[in-house]
Amino acid sequence: MNTSKKSYLLTISVFVVLYLLTKNVPDNFFRDYVVNQKDQINSWDILHLFLGYPMSFEIGSKKTYFNMYDPILLFTPLVFQLTGVFLSVYFIKIPLSFHSLIKNKAISKKQYYLFFLKKSIKLILAYAIFLFFLMKFNVAVSQIITPISSFNSSEGDFSFILMLYCVMYFFLCFTCTLIIFLGYLNNKAILSVAGVSVGITLLNILDKTVSSINFILFDPTHYFLDSLLFWGFSLLLILGILMKKNWVQEVYND
Repeated sequence: MNTSKKSYLLTISVFVVLYLLTKNVPDNFFRDYVVNQKDQINSWDILHLFLGYPMSFEIGSKKTYFNMYDPILLFTPLVFQLTGVFLSVYFIKIPLSFHSLIKNKAISKKQYYLFFLKKSIKLILAYAIFLFFLMKFNVAVSQIITPISSFNSSEGDFSFILMLYCVMYFFLCFTCTLIIFLGYLNNKAILSVAGVSVGITLLNILDKTVSSINFILFDPTHYFLDSLLFWGFSLLLILGILMKKNWVQEVYND
């Protein structure tokens, strides 16, 4: 089996695992509220569970599921974010010595970079689309959701907001991929992967403690404008560093 087929099978396997991982989460997580406490759950509650939320809510003296210390509110967003990033950095398996062949054929630095990043862009785009339909499907098949929420979550059709989230998610993954690609070109791929993983984790924690700023989490208050500006600026910064990187033949230690 060639490398290309293995990559596609791995990608499909990841999508299947994510589907199975999230299939019954809403019912299992909210059932105690619905059955025992007689609360009502809407589609936004499920999305907040999967994609994270930057603040907790209190209704009177009753503790809600938006508990800042509940690890699942950090775990599930990280699973979705890091999975998308790890899928897109397939290039770290390519020996750096192979770059000498590409540099001899590439007519520009842009063409040279696109040779490695074009597939990453396609993988990130496919993953963002998959994330959109996975969330829609989980909401559609859930047996516990109602039109309104006991937790004052947003009401109405969430498709547009979810689509904006996935657009923001594309920029997040692409920015992280470029950071890892830059480290990979400097023979520090593992270090850059570890750095990105720690960085995303810290941003998730920061979003939970500083509720006025939303870098990553699912908060449609400003239609993700703050997130898009943050990741858009970061993306342009990394692209600038890549374009200024010296494009000469180097000695690689594979």
